[in-house]
Amino acid sequence: MPRRLLRLRAGEVAEAREVFLDVLKIDPLHALARRRLQEADQALAAASRGRGLRDDTIVRLAVPVATLVGRKIPPNEAFVLSRLAAGKMTVRELMHVCPLPENVILGVLEKSIPAGIIERL
Repeated sequence: MPRRLLRLRAGEVAEAREVFLDVLKIDPLHALARRRLQEADQALAAASRGRGLRDDTIVRLAVPVATLVGRKIPPNEAFVLSRLAAGKMTVRELMHVCPLPENVILGVLEKSIPAGIIERL
C-alpha cells in the first residue's frame, strides 16, 4: 500500500485509483484502500472542475446517436452518452440521472468533448 500512497501524493491520481480498485477486488473490506479510493475520486473530480466542467455547464451529444451504434464504447461511457441522447442538460442534471461517481461522469465528458462526441453549449 505505501507505493500506492506515493503515487497518489505524486499526483498520479488516476494510476493510484486503479491500484486501489485492484486492492478492493481482492479485499472489498480494506478500509484504507476504500478511503484512499474516495480521496482519489475527489481529486479527479476537482481536477475536472478546475478545467471548466462546472455544474451549470450545458452539454449535449454533438453527433447523431446512429453514428455511435456499433462502436466499441466502454460501459460507463455508453451509459453517460445514452443519458445525453435524450437532449441537452447541465452537468448537474447529468449527475442526477447517472448513478456513477462524479469523477467517472466528468472523465467521460473530458474524453468525449475533445473527441467531438459531446459539445458544450
